[in-house]
Amino acid sequence: TGVSVELLGLPWNRALEAMDTGRAEVLDTVFLTSERSQKWAFAPPYAIIQSAIFHRDGLSGLRTLKDLRGYLVGVKAGDAGADALREAGVGSLVEYPDYASLIDGSARGEVLAFCMDVPPATHFLLAKGLGTQFRLAFVLSEDSFRRAVSRDNPETLILVDRGYGLMTESEVQEITLRWRGHPLKPGPDLSTVIAAVVAALILIGLLVGLVHFLVRRVKSQTGQLE
Repeated sequence: TGVSVELLGLPWNRALEAMDTGRAEVLDTVFLTSERSQKWAFAPPYAIIQSAIFHRDGLSGLRTLKDLRGYLVGVKAGDAGADALREAGVGSLVEYPDYASLIDGSARGEVLAFCMDVPPATHFLLAKGLGTQFRLAFVLSEDSFRRAVSRDNPETLILVDRGYGLMTESEVQEITLRWRGHPLKPGPDLSTVIAAVVAALILIGLLVGLVHFLVRRVKSQTGQLE
């Protein structure tokens, strides 16, 4: 589009403040909510994301929002999931400025359950070696990432949409691979490997038995000739 862009990497609650104060003109990776639609105009969705409740391994019985009442639940400040929890009557929320600090707080035992989008939760739990210490309790919602601008500035939304529309499919794939990497090729299933080994051992056993039988048969025939 020929328009220079300044990227602001901010914690989510500060990014929301930047939009409200006019410091930022475009907000990315944002969910559409009724409250937000009153002040922002949204672009079409471009990625489907699940938000879920995770809990410490060993904690059982968390299957619905009602089950979270009475527990401290970690959330990212300003997150749409936090609003959904409050609306459902889950009021004991502990806010963290970003996902990394939310995971760290959960690892320290400050909260026994937390709400987070599934992709970043998976990333941080594995990156911090916590994958076996937490479990996904249930999916809270499935929504779409969008880009948003102030309702008073629709021209910017048109400009942003046109700019992203100029990107070719190969360019989008290149960016996706750069950030997410190439998918791993699945290796052989362990049960298949075990079955193949067992079959090979059985075959070897049959061959050894056959050879032993033939040797005895040859010796027997040789003895009769003598």
